[in-house]
Amino acid sequence: MGASSGPRPRRSAFAFLVPVRVIEMKQPSWRSVLPIHPAAELFPRMPPDERRVLGEDIRKHGLREPVVLQRQYRRRADGSIANEHDYKLVLLDGISRLDSMEEADFPLVRDGKLDKTLGHAALGLKPLTDGAYAELDPGIDPYDFVVSRNILRRHLNAKQRRELIAKLLKADASKSDRQIGEMIKADHKTVGAVRAEKEATGEISPVEKRVGKDRKARKQPVKKATTAKSPRAAQEKATETQETKAARKPKSRDDIGPNSSNEAARLRARNEELERENRSLQRENLALRNQVDELKQRLSNATGKAALPADDGLDIPACLRRSAGP
Repeated sequence: MGASSGPRPRRSAFAFLVPVRVIEMKQPSWRSVLPIHPAAELFPRMPPDERRVLGEDIRKHGLREPVVLQRQYRRRADGSIANEHDYKLVLLDGISRLDSMEEADFPLVRDGKLDKTLGHAALGLKPLTDGAYAELDPGIDPYDFVVSRNILRRHLNAKQRRELIAKLLKADASKSDRQIGEMIKADHKTVGAVRAEKEATGEISPVEKRVGKDRKARKQPVKKATTAKSPRAAQEKATETQETKAARKPKSRDDIGPNSSNEAARLRARNEELERENRSLQRENLALRNQVDELKQRLSNATGKAALPADDGLDIPACLRRSAGP
């Protein structure tokens, strides 16, 4: 028999364990549980750097202003509400705040729904007294609300204001130019120009009646039907119209060259202006001479010497002047 082998070493119970990679579960986004109303996207979004600063501030101090939601009911064909309990909440105001909080690791979603405290309770922050979000009355026009809430605190340039007008027209073309103009603090003629441009390109359709500020619908005058034109064609048409108006404007004769009536009128006006300046300088010069004479007289009285002759404005040396005495 061969030599018996010794006892075999026991293997550790952990020898067959395979390292497991821990995958951190990402919190669901608030956008997955809360639809966004089109009115909430009327204005430009906050830049990433400003959004990051806002998120840090909310993480430190908490939310200062609630986001605004509105119930969106399922309606019948005539616009009436089918069931008061059949609705969904949609976001009207607060996209940038929610995005900032999400980037700052706020747990905004809980049990598949929007957290009532928007993550404040989980992070130990004091939530707002009336809740982290508020519901707007369903009877209020969402576009009116969003515009009135943002138009004064947003600094829009002319291009952004025209883009806002176009979005409002696409949302509800039945609103009158004056009503939209009052909403966004713009001239109703600007609204009318944007409307005409969008109707020409087919982006919005002409409406038979428009609703004014008093909520009354008024029938619009019938316009001659036109085919849809491209933006470039519409611009060329507008330029051609301006050139035609300029060509029809009567021009005065002899309005070119140095001997023209316009140049003569300009020279006459300049001459009158120089004459006025000359008279003003003469008056100032006379006043200064009077002051000099008065000072000389005071000096003479103080020193007991004869006063110097008054300055006659002529540059004659004193040696050549004739004495006033006998």
